[in-house]
Amino acid sequence: MSSATPRAATSAPPASTTLRPRRDILEDYKAVLLAAYSPAAYFARVRAVGHVLRPPGLAELPPAMLLKRNRTALFRLIWRMSVRRPYLARHFWRTFIDIARSNPQALELVAIQMAFYLDLGAFAKYVAREIDRQIAEIATEPEPALRARTLANVG
Repeated sequence: MSSATPRAATSAPPASTTLRPRRDILEDYKAVLLAAYSPAAYFARVRAVGHVLRPPGLAELPPAMLLKRNRTALFRLIWRMSVRRPYLARHFWRTFIDIARSNPQALELVAIQMAFYLDLGAFAKYVAREIDRQIAEIATEPEPALRARTLANVG
């Protein structure tokens, strides 16, 4: 039996460092985030899912019943996607009509996924603004302080 204390119990894990500058990493992250949550990319993914989605239990209901059952929610979604955020109207209507024609049983679930964009798109923009703020802080940080902080993280 060893009397040595396990390493994890005696010291903190080493600070992580990268070879790439933090600014470059943040800029790349922001570019990926904005590309993934652009309206065109998001709604294209929703359409792709809508084409292959086979919702159980909804196959026996005609599409008109699905729309009637959730009429108020649908009208709110149309209002938000077409009037309050007109830059989303083209993407919304393209997806809505495409799925209504090709896989009407999936329309209700696709509408829910489209509604998620109202929050996801706004959140992606918020995160991008925070990344810009962090990049601006890096740009205004004096060089010696940046070097000292980097050396402190390494050692």
